[in-house]
Amino acid sequence: MDKSITYILKQKEYIRYTISRVFNLKIFFIYFILTFGFSIKLIVEKFSILYLISYIIIAIGASFALTLILTLWMILYGIYTYKKDKNTQMKTTMNFHEDYLEEITESTTFKLKYIEIKKIELLKTILIIYISPARVFIIPKSNDYNIKELYSELKKLKNEKTGYRRFLD
Repeated sequence: MDKSITYILKQKEYIRYTISRVFNLKIFFIYFILTFGFSIKLIVEKFSILYLISYIIIAIGASFALTLILTLWMILYGIYTYKKDKNTQMKTTMNFHEDYLEEITESTTFKLKYIEIKKIELLKTILIIYISPARVFIIPKSNDYNIKELYSELKKLKNEKTGYRRFLD
């Protein structure tokens, strides 16, 4: 796959990425377990179905509120990080070769073998390539290229290079 794309990551796309990191069911479920877990002793002492249902509703509400607060915090953090990190705002060229991909900006060049990709995620307007828990490539949707096609090609190359085969791909 010899392909090259060029883009500039906008602030709203970067914020979508930061929100996707925290606004998911895993985070909500963790908050639910924590908030409901603190009330188990009270539920056991005065057990009734109505009491149990009311504590479940309270735990769902608290979990939703905590998830919303964390999401708002990540929006503010995304705005701050985007404005401070000039590398994120630079024109980026991604070259996709047969065995590796290459990110080129005005100040950096980074090569990554497909086998080193940890995870590939496609959202509505961005493609996220996870390199590590702290480093990702964010490719925004564009009229010049199709991120859905890019996603499927990258997934295929990653699977071929790692020897991983999916039964229902």
